[in-house]
Amino acid sequence: MGAFVFGKESKESMKRTALPKIILSGIIGCAVLAGLSACSKTYREDTMAGELAKICRDEYGVDHIQVKIAGKTIGVLLPLDNLFSANFQEALANRQIQNLESLLQPSQEALDKVEDVLFSTSRVVLSADKDIDFYVLQAADRKTGLQLVLTGYVQDIKRVRLWDIPRSEYRKRVLHDLKLNRTMIWSSIVQSLFEEIGHKPAHDLLSEHFSEEGIQALETSPLYQIFLDAARKNNLHYDLIDIRSEASANNEFLVYVKVKETYEPKPGFLASSFAYQSGTELEFIFVVHGPAPNQYELIRVIPFFYIDDHDNFKRIQMPANLQLEENLSEWQSLFDVEDVQLGDFLARQLSRRFDALLTTDERVFNTFNATRVLATYHRTTDRNPAHFSLDFDLEPKHSDAGLVASDWVSEEDSLYVMNLVLREFVTLLRSYSFTDFSHFELINVTSPAAGAILTKSDLELFRQGKIDIGHLLNPVRPTF
Repeated sequence: MGAFVFGKESKESMKRTALPKIILSGIIGCAVLAGLSACSKTYREDTMAGELAKICRDEYGVDHIQVKIAGKTIGVLLPLDNLFSANFQEALANRQIQNLESLLQPSQEALDKVEDVLFSTSRVVLSADKDIDFYVLQAADRKTGLQLVLTGYVQDIKRVRLWDIPRSEYRKRVLHDLKLNRTMIWSSIVQSLFEEIGHKPAHDLLSEHFSEEGIQALETSPLYQIFLDAARKNNLHYDLIDIRSEASANNEFLVYVKVKETYEPKPGFLASSFAYQSGTELEFIFVVHGPAPNQYELIRVIPFFYIDDHDNFKRIQMPANLQLEENLSEWQSLFDVEDVQLGDFLARQLSRRFDALLTTDERVFNTFNATRVLATYHRTTDRNPAHFSLDFDLEPKHSDAGLVASDWVSEEDSLYVMNLVLREFVTLLRSYSFTDFSHFELINVTSPAAGAILTKSDLELFRQGKIDIGHLLNPVRPTF
Protein backbone atom coordinates (compact mmCIF):
# COMPACT_ATOMS: atom_id res chain seq x y z
CA MET A 1 0.00 0.00 0.00
CA GLY A 2 1.60 3.24 -1.08
CA ALA A 3 2.10 6.26 1.11
CA PHE A 4 -0.53 9.01 1.21
CA VAL A 5 0.63 12.51 2.07
CA PHE A 6 -1.57 15.22 3.55
CA GLY A 7 -0.10 18.71 3.81
CA LYS A 8 3.49 19.76 3.29
CA GLU A 9 5.91 17.02 2.33
CA SER A 10 8.55 16.19 4.89
CA LYS A 11 10.95 13.41 5.65
CA GLU A 12 8.35 11.79 7.87
CA SER A 13 5.69 12.07 5.19
CA MET A 14 7.83 9.99 2.85
CA LYS A 15 7.60 7.03 5.16
CA ARG A 16 4.90 4.44 4.70
CA THR A 17 1.77 4.58 6.78
CA ALA A 18 2.05 2.77 10.11
CA LEU A 19 -0.87 0.47 9.33
CA PRO A 20 1.33 -2.61 8.73
CA LYS A 21 3.11 -2.07 12.04
CA ILE A 22 -0.18 -1.66 13.88
CA ILE A 23 -1.59 -4.85 12.40
CA LEU A 24 1.50 -7.03 12.54
CA SER A 25 2.51 -6.04 16.07
CA GLY A 26 -0.88 -7.30 17.19
CA ILE A 27 -0.84 -10.60 15.34
CA ILE A 28 2.80 -11.68 15.56
CA GLY A 29 2.23 -13.28 18.96
CA CYS A 30 -0.65 -15.22 17.44
CA ALA A 31 1.53 -16.75 14.75
CA VAL A 32 4.24 -17.72 17.23
CA LEU A 33 1.79 -19.24 19.70
CA ALA A 34 0.10 -21.14 16.93
CA GLY A 35 3.37 -22.84 16.15
CA LEU A 36 3.92 -23.71 19.80
CA SER A 37 0.44 -25.08 20.31
CA ALA A 38 -0.04 -26.95 17.05
CA CYS A 39 -1.76 -30.14 18.07
CA SER A 40 -0.71 -33.60 16.99
CA LYS A 41 -4.02 -34.30 15.27
CA THR A 42 -3.72 -34.47 11.50
CA TYR A 43 -6.20 -32.52 9.41
CA ARG A 44 -6.93 -34.30 6.15
CA GLU A 45 -6.69 -32.43 2.88
CA ASP A 46 -10.32 -33.06 1.96
CA THR A 47 -11.66 -31.78 5.30
CA MET A 48 -9.16 -29.14 6.46
CA ALA A 49 -11.12 -26.21 4.98
CA GLY A 50 -14.26 -27.28 6.83
CA GLU A 51 -12.30 -28.02 10.00
CA LEU A 52 -10.78 -24.53 9.97
CA ALA A 53 -14.20 -22.90 9.59
CA LYS A 54 -15.55 -25.11 12.40
CA ILE A 55 -12.70 -24.19 14.78
CA CYS A 56 -13.24 -20.49 14.16
CA ARG A 57 -16.99 -20.85 14.68
CA ASP A 58 -17.03 -23.22 17.67
CA GLU A 59 -13.97 -22.07 19.63
CA TYR A 60 -13.81 -18.36 18.85
CA GLY A 61 -17.32 -17.43 17.80
CA VAL A 62 -16.00 -16.18 14.45
CA ASP A 63 -18.68 -17.26 12.02
CA HIS A 64 -19.25 -16.90 8.29
CA ILE A 65 -15.62 -17.19 7.21
CA GLN A 66 -14.86 -18.80 3.87
CA VAL A 67 -11.90 -21.07 3.23
CA LYS A 68 -10.40 -22.09 -0.10
CA ILE A 69 -7.28 -24.02 -1.05
CA ALA A 70 -5.44 -23.43 -4.31
CA GLY A 71 -2.39 -25.61 -4.86
CA LYS A 72 -0.24 -25.11 -1.76
CA THR A 73 -1.95 -21.90 -0.64
CA ILE A 74 -4.81 -21.67 1.85
CA GLY A 75 -7.01 -18.58 1.72
CA VAL A 76 -9.46 -17.33 4.35
CA LEU A 77 -12.05 -14.59 3.90
CA LEU A 78 -13.07 -12.87 7.13
CA PRO A 79 -16.04 -10.49 6.68
CA LEU A 80 -16.18 -7.80 9.37
CA ASP A 81 -18.84 -5.25 10.23
CA ASN A 82 -16.20 -2.69 11.24
CA LEU A 83 -12.63 -3.33 10.15
CA PHE A 84 -11.48 0.18 11.06
CA SER A 85 -12.30 2.33 14.08
CA ALA A 86 -12.96 5.47 12.03
CA ASN A 87 -16.18 6.14 10.18
CA PHE A 88 -14.81 6.60 6.66
CA GLN A 89 -17.81 8.29 5.13
CA GLU A 90 -18.24 10.73 7.99
CA ALA A 91 -14.52 11.58 8.04
CA LEU A 92 -14.41 12.16 4.29
CA ALA A 93 -17.62 14.17 4.27
CA ASN A 94 -16.44 16.44 7.10
CA ARG A 95 -12.84 16.63 5.84
CA GLN A 96 -11.59 15.43 9.20
CA ILE A 97 -8.65 13.48 7.84
CA GLN A 98 -5.54 14.42 9.78
CA ASN A 99 -3.37 11.54 8.60
CA LEU A 100 -3.88 8.15 7.02
CA GLU A 101 -2.67 6.32 10.12
CA SER A 102 -5.58 7.58 12.23
CA LEU A 103 -8.08 6.83 9.47
CA LEU A 104 -6.82 3.27 9.02
CA GLN A 105 -6.58 2.41 12.71
CA PRO A 106 -8.17 -1.06 13.01
CA SER A 107 -10.87 -1.55 15.61
CA GLN A 108 -9.95 -3.70 18.59
CA GLU A 109 -12.79 -6.09 17.79
CA ALA A 110 -11.43 -6.57 14.28
CA LEU A 111 -7.89 -7.15 15.57
CA ASP A 112 -9.17 -9.80 17.99
CA LYS A 113 -10.94 -11.65 15.20
CA VAL A 114 -7.93 -11.42 12.88
CA GLU A 115 -5.75 -12.89 15.64
CA ASP A 116 -8.21 -15.73 16.28
CA VAL A 117 -8.46 -16.62 12.59
CA LEU A 118 -4.68 -16.49 12.07
CA PHE A 119 -4.16 -18.64 15.15
CA SER A 120 -6.67 -21.19 13.88
CA THR A 121 -5.21 -21.15 10.37
CA SER A 122 -1.69 -21.77 11.65
CA ARG A 123 -2.95 -24.54 13.91
CA VAL A 124 -4.59 -26.38 11.02
CA VAL A 125 -1.82 -25.78 8.49
CA LEU A 126 0.94 -26.99 10.80
CA SER A 127 -0.99 -30.20 11.54
CA ALA A 128 -2.34 -31.00 8.08
CA ASP A 129 -1.44 -33.97 5.93
CA LYS A 130 -1.20 -31.64 2.91
CA ASP A 131 1.82 -29.42 2.37
CA ILE A 132 0.75 -25.78 2.59
CA ASP A 133 3.38 -23.17 1.73
CA PHE A 134 1.39 -19.94 2.04
CA TYR A 135 -1.62 -18.53 3.87
CA VAL A 136 -3.65 -15.54 2.69
CA LEU A 137 -6.07 -13.85 5.09
CA GLN A 138 -8.52 -11.36 3.59
CA ALA A 139 -10.18 -9.29 6.33
CA ALA A 140 -12.91 -7.29 4.57
CA ASP A 141 -15.11 -4.46 5.81
CA ARG A 142 -18.68 -5.06 4.70
CA LYS A 143 -19.64 -1.38 4.62
CA THR A 144 -16.73 0.10 2.69
CA GLY A 145 -15.43 -2.95 0.82
CA LEU A 146 -11.91 -2.16 2.04
CA GLN A 147 -9.99 -5.35 2.47
CA LEU A 148 -6.78 -5.94 4.41
CA VAL A 149 -4.87 -8.85 2.86
CA LEU A 150 -2.11 -10.58 4.83
CA THR A 151 0.10 -13.09 3.01
CA GLY A 152 2.63 -15.20 4.88
CA TYR A 153 5.01 -18.08 4.30
CA VAL A 154 4.35 -21.12 6.49
CA GLN A 155 8.06 -21.92 6.89
CA ASP A 156 8.52 -18.45 8.41
CA ILE A 157 6.02 -19.39 11.13
CA LYS A 158 8.06 -22.48 11.91
CA ARG A 159 11.32 -20.51 11.91
CA VAL A 160 10.14 -17.80 14.29
CA ARG A 161 8.74 -20.49 16.58
CA LEU A 162 12.21 -22.07 16.74
CA TRP A 163 13.86 -18.63 17.16
CA ASP A 164 15.66 -19.16 13.84
CA ILE A 165 14.50 -15.66 12.89
CA PRO A 166 13.49 -12.86 15.31
CA ARG A 167 9.96 -11.56 15.53
CA SER A 168 10.99 -8.24 13.99
CA GLU A 169 12.19 -10.12 10.90
CA TYR A 170 9.01 -12.19 10.78
CA ARG A 171 6.93 -9.01 10.68
CA LYS A 172 8.84 -7.85 7.62
CA ARG A 173 8.12 -11.13 5.88
CA VAL A 174 4.34 -10.87 6.10
CA LEU A 175 2.97 -9.00 3.09
CA HIS A 176 0.12 -6.60 3.66
CA ASP A 177 -2.13 -5.00 1.06
CA LEU A 178 -5.19 -2.78 1.22
CA LYS A 179 -7.66 -3.45 -1.61
CA LEU A 180 -11.22 -2.62 -2.56
CA ASN A 181 -13.67 -5.49 -2.89
CA ARG A 182 -16.80 -4.13 -4.59
CA THR A 183 -18.58 -7.47 -4.39
CA MET A 184 -18.29 -7.27 -0.61
CA ILE A 185 -20.26 -4.00 -0.67
CA TRP A 186 -22.92 -5.09 -3.13
CA SER A 187 -23.45 -8.51 -1.59
CA SER A 188 -23.45 -7.41 2.05
CA ILE A 189 -27.26 -7.27 2.22
CA VAL A 190 -27.49 -10.76 0.69
CA GLN A 191 -24.96 -12.17 3.16
CA SER A 192 -26.85 -10.58 6.06
CA LEU A 193 -30.06 -12.14 4.80
CA PHE A 194 -28.68 -15.68 4.92
CA GLU A 195 -27.04 -15.07 8.30
CA GLU A 196 -30.39 -14.02 9.78
CA ILE A 197 -32.60 -16.78 8.33
CA GLY A 198 -33.79 -18.87 11.24
CA HIS A 199 -32.92 -16.14 13.75
CA LYS A 200 -35.63 -13.65 12.77
CA PRO A 201 -39.29 -14.05 11.79
CA ALA A 202 -40.02 -14.09 8.05
CA HIS A 203 -41.83 -10.74 8.10
CA ASP A 204 -38.82 -9.06 9.76
CA LEU A 205 -36.48 -10.45 7.10
CA LEU A 206 -38.75 -9.10 4.39
CA SER A 207 -39.15 -5.61 5.87
CA GLU A 208 -35.44 -5.21 6.61
CA HIS A 209 -34.02 -6.48 3.31
CA PHE A 210 -36.62 -6.11 0.57
CA SER A 211 -38.30 -3.18 -1.15
CA GLU A 212 -42.09 -3.16 -1.39
CA GLU A 213 -41.76 -4.30 -4.98
CA GLY A 214 -39.43 -7.08 -3.88
CA ILE A 215 -41.79 -8.28 -1.15
CA GLN A 216 -44.66 -8.60 -3.62
CA ALA A 217 -42.52 -10.52 -6.10
CA LEU A 218 -41.21 -12.81 -3.35
CA GLU A 219 -44.61 -14.23 -2.39
CA THR A 220 -44.43 -16.80 -5.19
CA SER A 221 -40.69 -17.47 -4.84
CA PRO A 222 -39.27 -20.63 -3.22
CA LEU A 223 -37.09 -18.31 -1.14
CA TYR A 224 -40.19 -17.27 0.79
CA GLN A 225 -40.86 -20.94 1.60
CA ILE A 226 -37.29 -21.16 2.90
CA PHE A 227 -38.06 -18.33 5.32
CA LEU A 228 -41.16 -20.15 6.57
CA ASP A 229 -39.47 -23.57 6.84
CA ALA A 230 -36.68 -22.10 8.99
CA ALA A 231 -39.00 -22.16 12.01
CA ARG A 232 -39.14 -25.97 11.73
CA LYS A 233 -35.37 -26.51 11.60
CA ASN A 234 -32.64 -26.69 14.24
CA ASN A 235 -28.95 -25.85 13.74
CA LEU A 236 -29.81 -24.11 10.49
CA HIS A 237 -26.65 -22.88 8.75
CA TYR A 238 -25.76 -21.53 5.32
CA ASP A 239 -22.25 -22.01 3.92
CA LEU A 240 -21.60 -19.44 1.21
CA ILE A 241 -19.87 -21.43 -1.51
CA ASP A 242 -19.65 -18.72 -4.15
CA ILE A 243 -20.65 -15.07 -4.44
CA ARG A 244 -20.18 -12.97 -7.58
CA SER A 245 -21.41 -9.57 -8.66
CA GLU A 246 -21.92 -7.48 -11.77
CA ALA A 247 -22.95 -3.85 -12.11
CA SER A 248 -26.21 -3.43 -13.96
CA ALA A 249 -27.82 -0.01 -14.55
CA ASN A 250 -29.67 2.71 -12.65
CA ASN A 251 -27.87 1.95 -9.37
CA GLU A 252 -28.71 -1.73 -9.63
CA PHE A 253 -26.32 -4.63 -9.12
CA LEU A 254 -26.64 -8.35 -9.76
CA VAL A 255 -25.40 -10.69 -7.04
CA TYR A 256 -25.07 -14.41 -7.71
CA VAL A 257 -25.01 -16.67 -4.64
CA LYS A 258 -24.48 -20.40 -4.21
CA VAL A 259 -25.12 -21.62 -0.66
CA LYS A 260 -25.25 -24.99 1.04
CA GLU A 261 -28.01 -25.31 3.63
CA THR A 262 -27.52 -27.71 6.52
CA TYR A 263 -30.07 -28.33 9.27
CA GLU A 264 -31.72 -30.82 11.60
CA PRO A 265 -35.53 -31.20 11.69
CA LYS A 266 -37.07 -29.98 14.92
CA PRO A 267 -38.79 -32.63 17.07
CA GLY A 268 -42.10 -33.60 15.54
CA PHE A 269 -40.98 -33.01 11.96
CA LEU A 270 -39.64 -35.65 9.57
CA ALA A 271 -36.86 -35.01 7.09
CA SER A 272 -39.24 -36.09 4.35
CA SER A 273 -41.51 -33.15 5.18
CA PHE A 274 -39.01 -30.74 3.64
CA ALA A 275 -38.58 -30.11 -0.07
CA TYR A 276 -34.87 -30.88 0.00
CA GLN A 277 -32.39 -32.65 2.25
CA SER A 278 -29.82 -31.07 4.53
CA GLY A 279 -26.66 -30.37 2.54
CA THR A 280 -28.49 -29.26 -0.62
CA GLU A 281 -26.82 -26.49 -2.63
CA LEU A 282 -29.07 -23.60 -3.63
CA GLU A 283 -28.38 -20.92 -6.24
CA PHE A 284 -29.90 -17.45 -6.67
CA ILE A 285 -29.35 -14.19 -8.48
CA PHE A 286 -30.43 -11.17 -6.41
CA VAL A 287 -31.12 -7.79 -7.94
CA VAL A 288 -29.84 -5.17 -5.49
CA HIS A 289 -30.86 -1.52 -5.64
CA GLY A 290 -28.47 1.00 -4.11
CA PRO A 291 -29.71 4.59 -4.38
CA ALA A 292 -27.00 5.77 -1.95
CA PRO A 293 -23.92 4.27 -0.23
CA ASN A 294 -24.89 1.74 2.44
CA GLN A 295 -28.54 2.01 1.44
CA TYR A 296 -29.27 -1.23 -0.35
CA GLU A 297 -32.48 -3.18 -0.82
CA LEU A 298 -33.42 -6.34 -2.66
CA ILE A 299 -35.94 -5.78 -5.43
CA ARG A 300 -35.98 -9.16 -7.14
CA VAL A 301 -34.77 -12.76 -6.66
CA ILE A 302 -34.14 -15.23 -9.45
CA PRO A 303 -33.87 -18.79 -8.07
CA PHE A 304 -32.24 -21.61 -10.01
CA PHE A 305 -34.82 -24.07 -8.67
CA TYR A 306 -38.52 -24.40 -7.94
CA ILE A 307 -40.87 -26.49 -5.82
CA ASP A 308 -43.33 -28.44 -7.96
CA ASP A 309 -46.98 -29.25 -7.19
CA HIS A 310 -45.92 -32.33 -5.25
CA ASP A 311 -43.50 -30.31 -3.07
CA ASN A 312 -40.49 -31.76 -4.86
CA PHE A 313 -37.30 -29.79 -5.35
CA LYS A 314 -36.55 -29.23 -9.05
CA ARG A 315 -33.67 -27.40 -10.69
CA ILE A 316 -34.60 -24.98 -13.45
CA GLN A 317 -33.15 -25.84 -16.85
CA MET A 318 -31.71 -22.55 -18.03
CA PRO A 319 -31.84 -21.88 -21.82
CA ALA A 320 -28.53 -22.78 -23.43
CA ASN A 321 -28.36 -19.48 -25.29
CA LEU A 322 -28.04 -17.62 -21.99
CA GLN A 323 -24.58 -19.15 -21.50
CA LEU A 324 -25.05 -18.51 -17.80
CA GLU A 325 -22.08 -20.55 -16.60
CA GLU A 326 -19.71 -18.72 -18.96
CA ASN A 327 -21.11 -15.32 -18.04
CA LEU A 328 -20.91 -15.92 -14.31
CA SER A 329 -17.22 -16.78 -14.58
CA GLU A 330 -16.62 -13.22 -15.79
CA TRP A 331 -18.40 -11.61 -12.83
CA GLN A 332 -16.29 -10.25 -9.98
CA SER A 333 -15.87 -12.89 -7.30
CA LEU A 334 -16.16 -12.11 -3.62
CA PHE A 335 -13.31 -14.43 -2.74
CA ASP A 336 -10.58 -15.74 -5.01
CA VAL A 337 -7.38 -17.48 -3.99
CA GLU A 338 -4.37 -17.90 -6.25
CA ASP A 339 -1.55 -20.32 -5.56
CA VAL A 340 1.29 -18.12 -4.30
CA GLN A 341 4.75 -18.93 -5.68
CA LEU A 342 7.88 -18.30 -3.62
CA GLY A 343 9.70 -16.34 -6.34
CA ASP A 344 6.80 -13.90 -6.73
CA PHE A 345 6.41 -13.64 -2.95
CA LEU A 346 10.09 -12.77 -2.54
CA ALA A 347 9.94 -10.14 -5.29
CA ARG A 348 7.01 -8.40 -3.59
CA GLN A 349 8.73 -8.62 -0.22
CA LEU A 350 11.96 -7.22 -1.66
CA SER A 351 10.18 -4.25 -3.26
CA ARG A 352 8.69 -3.30 0.10
CA ARG A 353 11.95 -3.79 1.95
CA PHE A 354 13.71 -1.56 -0.57
CA ASP A 355 11.08 1.12 -0.05
CA ALA A 356 11.48 0.94 3.74
CA LEU A 357 15.26 1.15 3.44
CA LEU A 358 15.35 4.09 1.05
CA THR A 359 12.60 6.21 2.59
CA THR A 360 14.21 6.11 6.05
CA ASP A 361 17.88 6.49 5.08
CA GLU A 362 19.31 9.95 5.93
CA ARG A 363 21.76 10.11 3.05
CA VAL A 364 19.19 8.97 0.48
CA PHE A 365 16.74 11.59 1.76
CA ASN A 366 19.33 14.36 1.46
CA THR A 367 20.54 13.41 -2.03
CA PHE A 368 17.43 12.20 -3.87
CA ASN A 369 14.00 13.70 -4.43
CA ALA A 370 12.60 10.25 -5.10
CA THR A 371 13.85 6.68 -5.24
CA ARG A 372 11.91 3.70 -6.46
CA VAL A 373 13.19 0.16 -6.87
CA LEU A 374 10.79 -2.52 -8.08
CA ALA A 375 11.73 -6.20 -7.92
CA THR A 376 10.14 -8.68 -10.33
CA TYR A 377 10.53 -12.42 -10.62
CA HIS A 378 10.37 -13.83 -14.13
CA ARG A 379 9.52 -17.50 -14.46
CA THR A 380 11.20 -19.76 -16.99
CA THR A 381 10.02 -19.35 -20.58
CA ASP A 382 11.05 -20.87 -23.90
CA ARG A 383 13.45 -17.97 -24.44
CA ASN A 384 14.71 -17.12 -20.96
CA PRO A 385 15.50 -18.98 -17.74
CA ALA A 386 14.00 -17.86 -14.45
CA HIS A 387 15.55 -14.64 -13.19
CA PHE A 388 15.02 -11.48 -11.14
CA SER A 389 15.00 -7.92 -12.41
CA LEU A 390 15.29 -4.66 -10.48
CA ASP A 391 13.91 -1.47 -12.00
CA PHE A 392 15.75 1.56 -10.57
CA ASP A 393 14.11 4.97 -10.86
CA LEU A 394 16.33 7.56 -9.15
CA GLU A 395 15.72 11.30 -9.12
CA PRO A 396 18.74 13.12 -7.60
CA LYS A 397 18.50 16.50 -5.89
CA HIS A 398 21.95 17.89 -6.59
CA SER A 399 23.74 15.51 -8.96
CA ASP A 400 23.68 15.88 -12.70
CA ALA A 401 20.58 13.96 -13.79
CA GLY A 402 22.16 13.22 -17.15
CA LEU A 403 25.19 11.66 -15.47
CA VAL A 404 23.02 9.41 -13.32
CA ALA A 405 21.04 8.32 -16.36
CA SER A 406 24.02 7.52 -18.57
CA ASP A 407 26.70 6.43 -16.09
CA TRP A 408 24.79 5.46 -12.99
CA VAL A 409 27.10 2.60 -12.00
CA SER A 410 29.92 5.03 -11.26
CA GLU A 411 27.96 7.92 -9.73
CA GLU A 412 28.66 7.93 -5.99
CA ASP A 413 25.14 8.51 -4.67
CA SER A 414 23.66 5.96 -7.07
CA LEU A 415 26.24 3.40 -5.99
CA TYR A 416 25.25 4.02 -2.38
CA VAL A 417 21.60 3.28 -3.21
CA MET A 418 22.44 0.14 -5.16
CA ASN A 419 24.70 -1.09 -2.38
CA LEU A 420 21.81 -0.83 0.11
CA VAL A 421 19.45 -2.58 -2.28
CA LEU A 422 21.73 -5.39 -3.38
CA ARG A 423 22.85 -6.14 0.18
CA GLU A 424 19.20 -6.58 1.13
CA PHE A 425 18.63 -8.70 -1.96
CA VAL A 426 21.44 -11.19 -1.41
CA THR A 427 20.79 -11.40 2.34
CA LEU A 428 17.10 -12.21 1.94
CA LEU A 429 17.55 -14.78 -0.83
CA ARG A 430 20.30 -16.43 1.21
CA SER A 431 17.96 -16.58 4.22
CA TYR A 432 15.27 -18.29 2.14
CA SER A 433 17.83 -20.57 0.41
CA PHE A 434 16.18 -19.55 -2.85
CA THR A 435 18.26 -20.49 -5.89
CA ASP A 436 15.65 -20.88 -8.62
CA PHE A 437 17.05 -18.09 -10.83
CA SER A 438 19.93 -17.94 -13.26
CA HIS A 439 20.83 -14.25 -13.26
CA PHE A 440 19.85 -10.81 -12.10
CA GLU A 441 19.05 -7.81 -14.31
CA LEU A 442 19.57 -4.19 -13.28
CA ILE A 443 17.35 -1.84 -15.26
CA ASN A 444 17.76 1.93 -15.28
CA VAL A 445 14.25 3.23 -15.95
CA THR A 446 15.58 6.61 -17.06
CA SER A 447 18.09 5.08 -19.48
CA PRO A 448 17.40 1.38 -20.15
CA ALA A 449 20.54 1.05 -22.27
CA ALA A 450 22.59 1.58 -19.11
CA GLY A 451 21.28 -1.65 -17.57
CA ALA A 452 23.44 -4.63 -16.69
CA ILE A 453 23.20 -8.36 -16.06
CA LEU A 454 24.75 -9.99 -12.99
CA THR A 455 25.26 -13.69 -12.47
CA LYS A 456 24.66 -15.62 -9.27
CA SER A 457 28.40 -16.06 -8.85
CA ASP A 458 28.87 -12.27 -9.04
CA LEU A 459 26.28 -11.76 -6.35
CA GLU A 460 27.78 -14.46 -4.13
CA LEU A 461 31.19 -12.78 -4.25
CA PHE A 462 29.50 -9.52 -3.32
CA ARG A 463 27.60 -11.17 -0.46
CA GLN A 464 30.79 -12.69 0.93
CA GLY A 465 32.49 -9.28 0.86
CA LYS A 466 35.11 -10.38 -1.67
CA ILE A 467 34.14 -7.55 -4.03
CA ASP A 468 32.48 -4.25 -3.24
CA ILE A 469 29.63 -2.54 -5.08
CA GLY A 470 32.04 -0.65 -7.36
CA HIS A 471 33.82 -3.78 -8.50
CA LEU A 472 30.50 -5.58 -8.86
CA LEU A 473 29.09 -2.99 -11.25
CA ASN A 474 32.01 -1.24 -12.93
CA PRO A 475 33.50 -4.10 -14.98
CA VAL A 476 32.11 -4.38 -18.47
CA ARG A 477 28.90 -6.41 -18.32
CA PRO A 478 26.60 -7.73 -21.01
CA THR A 479 24.10 -4.97 -21.73
CA PHE A 480 20.64 -5.04 -23.22
